[in-house]
Amino acid sequence: MMFSADPRATLEWSKVDDVLSGDVIMEDGTLIIPYVSESHQGTYRCTTTTVLGTTYMQFILTVEGKAGIICVA
Repeated sequence: MMFSADPRATLEWSKVDDVLSGDVIMEDGTLIIPYVSESHQGTYRCTTTTVLGTTYMQFILTVEGKAGIICVA
């Protein structure tokens, strides 16, 4: 999914109370975690900023079972 907005916006992913690990990929507004593991658990925040202001949504990631690939768009 490609990110677009009107008015023009910037989008940033972050991990609440932690830093994004080096294997996390951000591409066209999508957060990709290849081979997700328990170390990726936590709350992720997607922040969007336009000339009108800033807003965000938070997502809680819980990992159970074997490693895999996850995308959040």
